[in-house]
Amino acid sequence: MKRTLPMESRTRAHVVDARWSRPVEESDHTWSCPEGYVVVGREHQGGPGGGTRYRYARLVLAGRELTLRDVRWSRPFTEAGGVPHTAPDDHVLVGREHIGDESGTTRHQYARLMAGTAACSVTPGEWSPELTEEWSVYRAPTDAVLLGRRCTGGEKVRSRYLPGMVEA
Repeated sequence: MKRTLPMESRTRAHVVDARWSRPVEESDHTWSCPEGYVVVGREHQGGPGGGTRYRYARLVLAGRELTLRDVRWSRPFTEAGGVPHTAPDDHVLVGREHIGDESGTTRHQYARLMAGTAACSVTPGEWSPELTEEWSVYRAPTDAVLLGRRCTGGEKVRSRYLPGMVEA
């Protein structure tokens, strides 16, 4: 992920209308944010067959709601391998699909954010501390969105999350 310093004055987007999804079964689900929303958190209760909820929100910049463009899915990957998976530069997460246990396949859905006809930039933050996957709740920091997740396997699966700030 890129880390750039803005060359001109930029305005940061604000998270509004945050809410939690209904629980989906972690071991077999495909979930996408409602239109116009992005992922800002995740909650998981129980093991591979437990329930997962996603926190999603809209983004507003200078009084205007941001829109999504270029919504697409990543290639399948195995989460428990410990390799971080992040959205491409200047994209944010808007969905997730997971099939099987921690060794199963996952795909992330991501999109570009637009302020009118101008594409927004996304600056990654720092990876979160590890959370024990069985009973975890992660909420991105204030006005941040979710850009990625890293899982490590073993007896207890642990997750880390990558937040980011959106600007235009």
